Amino acid sequence: MSAVFLVGVLGQVLFAQESVKEYIRLGTKVVVIESSIPTTPPVSVSASPTTLQMRQQVTINANQSVNWTKTGGGTLSTAGPSTSTIFTAPQG
Repeated sequence: MSAVFLVGVLGQVLFAQESVKEYIRLGTKVVVIESSIPTTPPVSVSASPTTLQMRQQVTINANQSVNWTKTGGGTLSTAGPSTSTIFTAPQG
């Protein structure tokens, strides 16, 4: 009996945020406008191949250091932070 495992890579956009304040004087009052702007590029991840047989492995890469988590069977070689991890499909 053979099983096929699909590796789903979710490209979640994560940003570090920097708070920016702008001060505007209106007569005797001061208005403060505060906003957040991204300070780092978004995280993108990729894996190839995305279809695995039992116990096969795939390297999953990110464009920057991240923490890795998974749901379901199989194992990850590292939880991070790192720019890559190896996913091993379960035995069945």
